[in-house]
Amino acid sequence: MHNSVCDDFSSLGMKSEDVIEEFDDSLFIDSVPVFTSVISSENSELDPPDEKRACSFQSQLYQRFQANAVRPQSEEEAIYGLPSNLIEALKKHRGISSLYDWQKAVLSHPSIVSGRNLIITLPTGGGKTLLAEILILKQLLCQQKDALFVLPYVSIVQEKVKGLLPLGLDLEFLVEEYASNKGRIPPIKRRRKKSVYVSTIEKAQALVNSLFESKKIGNLGLVIVDELHLIGVGGNRGAALEQLISKLLYCAQNCQLIGISATLSNLEDLTTFLKADLFTANFRPVSLTEYVKVENILYKVNSNINCRDSLLEFYRHLPTAQKSRDPDNLSFLVNEVIPSASCLVFCPTKKSAENVCIMLSQTLPSELTDHKSKEKRKLLEDMLEECGRKLCSIQKRCIPYGLAYHHSGLTTDERRLIQDAFLEGTLCVLCCTSTLAAGVNLPAKRVILRSLTIGNRPIMKQEYTQMTGRAGRAGLDDSGESVIVIQRNQKDQLEELLTNVTEQCRSSLMDNNGRGLKNLLLSIIGLEMICSKADLIAFFKKTLFYIQFKNSSEISTTDLFEDSLRYLVNEGFILINRKNKTTFSSDSIVVQITNFGKAVCKSGIDIQISKQVYSDLAIASQSMMLTTRLHLIFCSIPYTNQEELNISWDAFYNEVNLWALKSLLNDFSRALAYCVRAELVPLMEIQRVQKVMDYLNFLPVKMTVLLQARAIQLYNAGFTTVASVARSDVLTLISSVDHLSMKQAAQMISSAK
Repeated sequence: MHNSVCDDFSSLGMKSEDVIEEFDDSLFIDSVPVFTSVISSENSELDPPDEKRACSFQSQLYQRFQANAVRPQSEEEAIYGLPSNLIEALKKHRGISSLYDWQKAVLSHPSIVSGRNLIITLPTGGGKTLLAEILILKQLLCQQKDALFVLPYVSIVQEKVKGLLPLGLDLEFLVEEYASNKGRIPPIKRRRKKSVYVSTIEKAQALVNSLFESKKIGNLGLVIVDELHLIGVGGNRGAALEQLISKLLYCAQNCQLIGISATLSNLEDLTTFLKADLFTANFRPVSLTEYVKVENILYKVNSNINCRDSLLEFYRHLPTAQKSRDPDNLSFLVNEVIPSASCLVFCPTKKSAENVCIMLSQTLPSELTDHKSKEKRKLLEDMLEECGRKLCSIQKRCIPYGLAYHHSGLTTDERRLIQDAFLEGTLCVLCCTSTLAAGVNLPAKRVILRSLTIGNRPIMKQEYTQMTGRAGRAGLDDSGESVIVIQRNQKDQLEELLTNVTEQCRSSLMDNNGRGLKNLLLSIIGLEMICSKADLIAFFKKTLFYIQFKNSSEISTTDLFEDSLRYLVNEGFILINRKNKTTFSSDSIVVQITNFGKAVCKSGIDIQISKQVYSDLAIASQSMMLTTRLHLIFCSIPYTNQEELNISWDAFYNEVNLWALKSLLNDFSRALAYCVRAELVPLMEIQRVQKVMDYLNFLPVKMTVLLQARAIQLYNAGFTTVASVARSDVLTLISSVDHLSMKQAAQMISSAK
């Protein structure tokens, strides 16, 4: 454009009003920044009258765009503000023709429209994941920016990548997996297609760091964090999530952050931390009825009453259990719903899940093997093929009954096959651990909680809600059922679990002696986001930890910050440059990362073991051989939780003692192959000797003695090793060995060398 915007349209024979009317039904608020920026850039070149006319046109156009963005949707227009090809793709790949009312409310929420941060809280199974996908697709297709989807577990990342790939093919965007050993750092630059990065928390940190370093963080338009409440789980994972969000809030201020969370009692802290609005609802697509089994009585939970006296209502008696084989009568509870519907049995440990699976295969009716028997045989064949014909004996026994166990011990391929079979109805029961409830979309008609514990700790209210939330399949069931099995002496513990308010989400930065805060400070200094102590303090005051504990009488946030910074200096991670001989406590000092600190940041090694790793590697490098890969054994030894490693030293020593036997096996096998004495084996490798062997292999067995003839001649002549033949000369060799020509002798010496 070299003239005013209005003049450009006038040259086409159009008035401003016509232009506005032309765009009225086709443009959305998402387009406003593009048009306003173009108009604004042109205004600087306009004469005053033209400038006034252009501004008036801009104002009218902007008002119409706003009206279109919030105008009421027709019944046929199912998804707000999305292109028709996206709507068709959702119908094709998700079977979605309309949305729930709460999903429509979120899509038209002022925070979504204006690009502000938002926290969404809903019960499990309410459709949060679908909404996240729609928001990601809208970002990729309408805003033309990349998106990051942060999920808690590798298995959930893999499931989401698998689900998004068909949409990516149809809508021409890329789906990139960042979990386990997958994901390129920094990501490959794409010119034409936009990318959605589906990542675990830890990989997302590395990805965001690389985008900032390569100055591509501006390409990221949306970050969605699923299971946002994990920021308060404690340990490394919660701290890593807080570090990720803190850095995004600081270095990617134009990037929209959306957190999806379970209901918490202190959501205000999270909204302050994320600078976000809050959307909350209590929607479930199917109703949930909760039951409690105590011995042979089934109680119904009255969820509308918080008083313990009337919390449990008698529902019915159950048949007497088989005390020896199935003391909790799980087989009866399972058999009530299968095989026409499905059932999940949550167990406290992986071993417990396997044992329950075996027990159910022994106590459920044998007629279950007839249900979808062809599909089960096909599943077994597929699993045998994926597992290299080494399928677990438990799975092999239980799958014909429609049973399988599901936990982190499965391979990716095993997990995929089992999940698909469960969704298709080939498997009707999964005995699983609590990780299945965290995001893998495997709903069931009935959910059974085998215990009040997870591992060796009591179950939390949030975890209980997640697991019971898997009960009820939208579109298939009108309702879902959950049954928790307890002993009579556990009633008080259960009532406390059911009546307690939802847990609070607390910062994990100071867990493990402040490891999270130290890692965060080192990371932002290493990325050169911040170089002064004053800016570090300002950054620290925006963390969730500071927001929650700034007014605490028990914790001094200032002292903790000073101690963490001093630790980084004393351990050689960072340097400080004092101006005008200022003290360490002065805010004017400048901080700079050392080479050692930079190496720790790049490697991702825990800050508290980094010096030990560096020291050990420095010692090992003095005598470490890199010609083989055996040095990787040293590098893979864990520094944390060493007390949990149960090393069988006898097995280790026996393995070392077997090395000598292993070296003998090669010579022994060669001796058998050549049918010669062990001392003749080396000589059989010489060229002319081997040729004689190859020829004589075709002779009858009684002639096999001739195989040794040439080797025996050499050995008897004093040439007992290949080296002794190599050191000889032609004349010496032919004089020592009968019937040996000069040509043959020369070939032998050459071969030996």
